[in-house]
Amino acid sequence: MPLSLILAAAVVLGLVPVLLRRPDWAVFSMTLILGLNLNHVLAVEHGVGIGSLALFAGMAGLAVANTVVHGDRPTGMSRYLLAVTIWLLAVLNSAVWSWAPESPLTYLREFAPNVLLSAALLLLITDRTRFLYACYGLASAALILAALTVVQSAFGLWDQTFLGLAKHAMGNIIDEVDSLRPTGPIEDPNYFAQMLLPGLGLWLGVTIVARSLTFRLAAGLAVLIVTAAVLLTSSRGGVVALGLMVLFWLVRERRLGVIAFLAPPLLATLLLMPGYAERLVTTASSAIAAFSGEDVNEASVSGRLAEMGAAAQAFSEHPGAGLGYGTFQDFYQAQSVRLDLKLRSADRSAHSLYLEAAAEQGLPGLLALLVLIGLAYRAAFLARTAALRAGDTRLRAMIDALIAGATGLFAASLFLHDAYGQNVWIPLTLLFASERVTLFFPSFVTPNRKPVHAG
Repeated sequence: MPLSLILAAAVVLGLVPVLLRRPDWAVFSMTLILGLNLNHVLAVEHGVGIGSLALFAGMAGLAVANTVVHGDRPTGMSRYLLAVTIWLLAVLNSAVWSWAPESPLTYLREFAPNVLLSAALLLLITDRTRFLYACYGLASAALILAALTVVQSAFGLWDQTFLGLAKHAMGNIIDEVDSLRPTGPIEDPNYFAQMLLPGLGLWLGVTIVARSLTFRLAAGLAVLIVTAAVLLTSSRGGVVALGLMVLFWLVRERRLGVIAFLAPPLLATLLLMPGYAERLVTTASSAIAAFSGEDVNEASVSGRLAEMGAAAQAFSEHPGAGLGYGTFQDFYQAQSVRLDLKLRSADRSAHSLYLEAAAEQGLPGLLALLVLIGLAYRAAFLARTAALRAGDTRLRAMIDALIAGATGLFAASLFLHDAYGQNVWIPLTLLFASERVTLFFPSFVTPNRKPVHAG
């Protein structure tokens, strides 16, 4: 085992007493680790396959210890447990009716750590301070990854991966033009762009809640750095989702006038980046051609359309339970030949979280996914209302920023499946946690003087 990992483990063990004494720091640390995908980096880059297990054990241990040391209570999780139960039942339903039942169960075992880490994190967030620290942890992770990416790209440090936190891959930019694209701690630039969006949304929130001009300027700089990292990935879906996220946030904050200041530099950046503007134009024209029934010549767009078409066809043929959780990529090759779709040299996924759920789990799975997301948003909007009634502008602004970041993530999921589930489940957890936090607020008095709680 590398000396750096041994030293890191020693530091973590040394911090245990501190984390027990300061649960807000513990939440910040755990969210930072999850946001950096350190468990994934340890497994892929350093051959340490127990990262997720160790992280879950540590978080669960802290949660148990907090019940004794700080009097934490495992309350306020009913909405989360309901959503996860519905999602799990849809997965098991697809396994029961699958042509290969062992495959969905195997994939569920591989995916389960994402859900377990989510639940452990939720148990740790029981008050306003811990929730805010969790948001700061996720935002800090996005800034660290983005800063490493910007430095790597600016100085051409492609042989330096910064312990696996700033990797890159050769990818297509436009037509026959390929270029190095940052992938952060994972292996795909499109997913890297997606995972940065919640953190970017939270930094937008910090620009509102910062108490001094210096901190606001620092938060604004963080927004620019993370935005630059998203653009450097050359992810078309990432840029579209980023635009939707920022627009959503500006509407929520009633700051639409800011668009006049943001639009010119953003457009200039897109135009100056090699091939980016052409890449976006080609995508738009390909989408128009596809909806018009014409042939799509752009390779990456036609490939994704073929994968999405195969998923839609699978859903139409198996609406009750789908093909089986996690099995679509095993099915794609045969489906593409049968439907005369674009052939690929390897098994492919549906390239859409929602189409993947529909294809693999049928209508129950798609509805379960939408219920999971919908209940998370419901929890966040209830928490936002509670914060408004309490006059807590900082909490309200951070919840709005979290909602905006999650909206960007789920918009990007229109074009990406769940290859890196942790990056979807952690923002989901924070949405649910926002309501759990407000359950511990004092009663809020409405004009008719009846106490109202956020649940």
